[in-house]
Amino acid sequence: MPTNTTTAIFTTPTSELSAVNIILSGIGEAPVNSLSDTTSDVAVALNILAEVSKEVQTEGWQWNTEDDYPLTPGDDGRIKLHPSIVRVHFREPDDRELVIRGQYVYDRIRHTYIFPRETAIKVTVTLLLAFEQLPEACRRYITLKSLRVFQERVVGSNTLSAFHQQDEARARAQMQAEERKADRPNIIKGTLPPTGTWRPVTALYNRGIGRLR
Repeated sequence: MPTNTTTAIFTTPTSELSAVNIILSGIGEAPVNSLSDTTSDVAVALNILAEVSKEVQTEGWQWNTEDDYPLTPGDDGRIKLHPSIVRVHFREPDDRELVIRGQYVYDRIRHTYIFPRETAIKVTVTLLLAFEQLPEACRRYITLKSLRVFQERVVGSNTLSAFHQQDEARARAQMQAEERKADRPNIIKGTLPPTGTWRPVTALYNRGIGRLR
């Protein structure tokens, strides 16, 4: 049975292609059928979408944070981070001696990148996920923020920018509401269940205290 294109748009999560078409619509451009249609505007839209996605994910959210993530040395004795890891939080007592330099863990006390083979360090990490792996509320926010940035760089209309900022603010509020439901922050106990990832400054920022950027 053929699928109605209009129905599919409203019943499926935002894809990278649909996000790019929303961005293009912000300056009155026609939608494209494929991301292989690499016109200059499509290329710029894709780059901005990736840029904004990294910026938003680097803040650290419940859905891209993992606790008890094991870091172990390779055959050369060095602990190399997976490319998708953008933040590592070391726990006591390791937080006073271990840091990240480049893609590797460095011991500031022993002045070395080399660790014993049996080393296993449990940390909390923030990961960069592919666009299609993000929650829909986050995809929506990233798309609308990308639309605003795209318009400001390509057209530069202050009037359009003001309208886009309102949509962006609503999308961020929705994303923060979904975060609260999933993370269940507690001022006494932290996150529930108590995973140890909750930090007051991060929680306040992700829950509406931070400024809209």
